[in-house]
Amino acid sequence: MTGEGGFEKLVAIKRILPHLSDDPEFVDMFMREARLAALLSHPNIVQIYDFGREQATYYIAMEYLWGNDLRAVLQRTKDQHPLPIECALYIASRICAGLEYSHNLRDLSGKPLNIIHRDVNPQNVILTHQGEVKILDFGIAKIAEMDSTTKVGTLKGKVPYMSPEQAAGQIVDKRSDIFSTGVILYEMLTGAKAFQGAAMEVLERVRKAEFTPPELVVPDLPPEVCEILHRSLAKNPEQRFQTCAEMFRRLDDCLTLFSERQNAENLARQIRHLFVDELFEAKSHEGGGVCAHRPVMAGSPGSEITRTLMLEAEEPSMNDADPSDQDSVSSGPRLWLSVLLAITVILAAVFYRYGPVKGLVDKATLSETADNKSQVQSIAASPTGMTTGTTEHAGQVAGANATVLFQHGLELLGTDPNGARDLIEKSVQADPSNVDGHFELGKLHGKLGNQDEAMKSYRNVVQLDPNHSRALFNLGLLYAERGEFAHGEQVFARVVALAPTFLDQAYFNLAMMQRRQGKTEDSIQSMARAVAANPINSKALAYLRLWKEER
Repeated sequence: MTGEGGFEKLVAIKRILPHLSDDPEFVDMFMREARLAALLSHPNIVQIYDFGREQATYYIAMEYLWGNDLRAVLQRTKDQHPLPIECALYIASRICAGLEYSHNLRDLSGKPLNIIHRDVNPQNVILTHQGEVKILDFGIAKIAEMDSTTKVGTLKGKVPYMSPEQAAGQIVDKRSDIFSTGVILYEMLTGAKAFQGAAMEVLERVRKAEFTPPELVVPDLPPEVCEILHRSLAKNPEQRFQTCAEMFRRLDDCLTLFSERQNAENLARQIRHLFVDELFEAKSHEGGGVCAHRPVMAGSPGSEITRTLMLEAEEPSMNDADPSDQDSVSSGPRLWLSVLLAITVILAAVFYRYGPVKGLVDKATLSETADNKSQVQSIAASPTGMTTGTTEHAGQVAGANATVLFQHGLELLGTDPNGARDLIEKSVQADPSNVDGHFELGKLHGKLGNQDEAMKSYRNVVQLDPNHSRALFNLGLLYAERGEFAHGEQVFARVVALAPTFLDQAYFNLAMMQRRQGKTEDSIQSMARAVAANPINSKALAYLRLWKEER
């Protein structure tokens, strides 16, 4: 779209098929629904800007989105790795937010518009590379399949995502959209369609709401999540969530079960990781870089972490190094002298920024078990950080004591690293399952120069939590320091598979591990993925250009 003064806006155009443009009834319904959809203005709904007729073609001009529909995302997760539970919950919550808005929209006189989507399915949900979730085709999908000779019993929409009442040809309300959202959530979480089989078999199963219980498909699915699925997929609308707002609240409650709160940035990282090859290919130019207008994510850990992860920088400076310097990428003792220093810095600082650890006992418990520092000292003086008592009570006391020691160890991090280490060591002795304790202990050992102990602590973390991306990341750095590049490559490959928020940094280090083993093409591909994950990672860009020139 262009306007006065050079105003421009990129839009997507949707047109009526030519053979339908001559059908007055269809055109009238199309334009009436377009006017209705144009009233919708919500972050989780695709915005319609204009509609009308150009020559003999009727059109709708809508918001242009750079991303992929949920169907493509689900297909890609089957080929690569499952969508994380928290991502699925977040996407479903955004769908609920958009639907809740549409269900309650009123006209200028205050009269409810009663907008029901009636075709909520993965094709009508777009996930952008900025982490946005957008619903398409409000009020349009249901007439896109209609003509002036609609027959009784004709179903509008995609049968596997219909509600039982919709599949039976009954009148539907907003609870039908809730059922459809539940079907999408089921597919995201299990990797399987809720209703499968031949066309008529699917229709019958939808009408009866017959599906394999999600807990049988994914045994370790949290009970709270299973409850949401069963309730949203209830055959009787009266037994479902009665509003999308109610379902949204339950989804939001479940998101608090995870240590890292899901948000648009994390979702963007996940989507861009799934489509990293297409992203890089679409945005590459002859110089090997990435187009300047490429969307980027704000708030990534790039600026601080990138400077400390330069394994091939000639000097262990916290300032950017220039990888175009040929000497800086040559092998030799001076390179690994800088590596030793740089990694020591990173182990001390790279993840210190993540702040206090969540998931500890509440303040009331803390006050009951340790009112003052003298009691902390008393606990610490015990051989394992435990106190005497009955066998039945011992486990509770040990857990509380471990928490007290860990909390006070964290308080000493900035002023007394040795004291912090001693307290946290006591805490993990009292509670060996404390993942956060082992992780903090690994960071402390690294800061104090105890690399062997640091590796031991990080291995403990990974044994307890194989998907702990930060522990794996730091473990990979330690392998790099030892010159064990093959092990480092394996570890960083595990990190990128987890698609953490620092994905570009993981790809950067993976590329370095591969480069040191002479895997030239693999290193270039990994560095390209680092750039695709974060186009403003200047070091990844520079190394990618340099390596391509040297190829």
